[in-house]
Amino acid sequence: MTHLVRNAVRLPEHRRAFTIGLGDPMDTAQALDLLSIAPEHDRERELTLPHHLRRYAVLRLFGFNAPIRSQLELVERVGMVIRNGYVRRDPESGMHRKTFLATAAAIEDFKAGASYEEVQARLAVPQDNDAVGFALVGPPGLGKTRTINRILASYPPKLVPVLPYHVVQVPWLKVEAPSTGGRKQFCISFVSALAERVGVDYSKMYAMKGLAGDHMMLNVQHLSALHALGVLVIDEIQHLLDSPEGTKPLMNFLVTLVNRIGVPVILIGTNAAHAVIQKDFREARRASGLGQPNWRPLQGEEWEDWLAEMWDYQWTNVRTVLTPEISRRILHESAGIIDIAVKLFILAQIRAIYRGETLGLPETLHEGLFAAVAKDEFACVRPMIEALRDGREDLLAQYPDLKPLHQHVDGVIANGMRMTMDEFRTLRRVSELTKAAEKAASTSSWASIRASLRARSMAEDVIDRLLAEALERNPDGDVLSMAQTVGELLQVQPRTSQAASRRRSIKAKPVYQADDLRYAIDHEPASEFVKGLI
Repeated sequence: MTHLVRNAVRLPEHRRAFTIGLGDPMDTAQALDLLSIAPEHDRERELTLPHHLRRYAVLRLFGFNAPIRSQLELVERVGMVIRNGYVRRDPESGMHRKTFLATAAAIEDFKAGASYEEVQARLAVPQDNDAVGFALVGPPGLGKTRTINRILASYPPKLVPVLPYHVVQVPWLKVEAPSTGGRKQFCISFVSALAERVGVDYSKMYAMKGLAGDHMMLNVQHLSALHALGVLVIDEIQHLLDSPEGTKPLMNFLVTLVNRIGVPVILIGTNAAHAVIQKDFREARRASGLGQPNWRPLQGEEWEDWLAEMWDYQWTNVRTVLTPEISRRILHESAGIIDIAVKLFILAQIRAIYRGETLGLPETLHEGLFAAVAKDEFACVRPMIEALRDGREDLLAQYPDLKPLHQHVDGVIANGMRMTMDEFRTLRRVSELTKAAEKAASTSSWASIRASLRARSMAEDVIDRLLAEALERNPDGDVLSMAQTVGELLQVQPRTSQAASRRRSIKAKPVYQADDLRYAIDHEPASEFVKGLI
């Protein structure tokens, strides 16, 4: 850790051991690199792909992210929260051992008959408790959850510092607020997530059926202290509004976690979360120590910059220039909500490519196209869009998420791809495996398979889907097994709908292009493919 960083968090030299494993805080360039997600896009080459493959390629935009200012600020806030919280909880100072022993004693006192309030009062408040936290709220669709996930993933999931006694440090833990069951269900989720992280089955010891809610909360305190939890992130905090026991019991417990144990807490929620945070979390001494960032829809120059970044990813055979009229139309139809704008761009391209295939129309992205797609496909979120345009905070609280839109868009895309919903869900599942395969491809032992498929002029999307299916069948990634599976897949005709099968039965056998998977099926003997890799 550099001299600058030590001064920033006021860590004396002898306290460095426990925090140095977190690495230095990110600068702006590193934060940009962390949050930027650029889909694969080779326009000149991919323009030669058939219409249906170009429509598949458009789906890559689901993974697109161009960082905005609030996302970059969140990277620094999270880093500050974790490091500042460790200032007084370094095990080498002796406070770590003292705190987790005190929480263990509190559990025993509770079992012996002391009340929950009594055992909490006996826990000494740490001197100079530096734990701070914040609440992050805003409309759904701005990327709060996605951004926090990428930030947390940049930190080690666990560390084992060199100490006189064994302890597994957990720098962060993320739990979703329960929509039912209140504090007890939250404790169960917490214990389950922590157990998975450290590899110990805590559920049998700390979250058994029949344990009272107060007992479980003491267990959560103890485990948080034992593993020196760096920060607890609770997403979808607005779910507590539907809890039968109300919001107060769990929120009071979180206040105790901050004040008594020194664990920072970050709350994330939609507009409806304002009611939870302002009413029940205001008593936390430092709950808003780093402010309460309110994420708002994009507008002005920030909107223009973000849209320009996304606009480059076009798979239509006509390259459309972004005009002020198009920018204003997309902003109007999405109200500056990132998720809606991305889906609108995806659906517009799919519609343009389909019209080019079936009607012979130019695949142009124009203002009227975006207006038509929004009118046809976004009726389910139109009330929320209008509330955002009008600044009606009271109405926005009625729209906690975008799940109906997600489900509707999946159906629209499946229809555009001439697929059933089951087939589309399978494609999305394979797509997730594809991302993992693509990330590992440059270093994995079976990277040669990808190179061999590329040498056969196969399209990247086809290669990705083929490798994803092979990886799913061979999770260990053994190169020989992967090669054999790919060879077998190349011999199997892709599954199609019955309707498509009937259409093929009355048509002459088509001639496929070299970059189509079906070309490989017709021309590549599987055994020869495998031989070429071994």
